[in-house]
Order: sequence, then C-alpha cells, then structure tokens
Amino acid sequence: MNIEKKNFPESVYTKLKNIALTKNRPTQEVLRYYAMERFLYRLSTSKHKDSFFLKGGLMLMVWDPATHRATVDIDLLTKANNSIENVSRILREICAHPVPQDGIEFNSTDLILTESQIETEYTGQSASFYKGTNDIDEKF
Repeated sequence: MNIEKKNFPESVYTKLKNIALTKNRPTQEVLRYYAMERFLYRLSTSKHKDSFFLKGGLMLMVWDPATHRATVDIDLLTKANNSIENVSRILREICAHPVPQDGIEFNSTDLILTESQIETEYTGQSASFYKGTNDIDEKF
C-alpha cells in the first residue's frame, strides 16, 4: 500500500536535518549534497545522460569522503555545444525532467549562465539557479 504524504518536501527536509545531526554536519551542507544528487539523478535519466561527464570535487568525494572538503557545485564536462543558448536549453530540460517525487523542485526560470575560463583554450559556462526544499530556496 502506497501512502501519499501530505507534505513530502517537509518530510524529506526533516530526514535530511536528522542525517546532518547524526553525521555532525551542517544542515545546509547536507541539503546542498542532496540537491546535487537529485540534479545528477535527473541528468542520468534524461536524454542528455551520455553528453556529460562528472569531474571536480564532487567526483573526487566518491573516493575519499572522510577527508574531502565540502563542495558547493557540480563540475561537468560536455560533448555538446557549450554555447550559452544550448547549455541553457539543456539545463532547463534537465531541471524539468520528470522524476519520482523527491522533495526537490529546480527553478530554472532564474537560470543565470556566464562564460567562465575565458582565458583558456576551452571556455566553459557557469550556471546558477534555485532549488527549493520545504519552501527553502537556495542558490545552486
């Protein structure tokens, strides 16, 4: 029997707060990692899953989570055209990609993309948008 919770995001938020207490970690850090995990899940189940590769601090955390410093972003490498227009379209599609209820809603209407690493051979895009958990918005 599948029981629908009245306020699923609040339930998720409470569980994440409890995990933070148990692991003696800041609640915001646990919320951020959960949001990153849920974004990567959406990416992994989208049509864009084979176009991106995880790199950077979040990937390194897999090998040594105990000594790895907290990271605040997701670093991805793409095979796709990395123009601002194309990356914006792809990120909006990933944010809107339907997944089983997880208490996270990515708000891509406030998506901001800026060019990064301009002085290097391969320029990149830096993206930020908001995600909400239990009516708490946090820049992601």
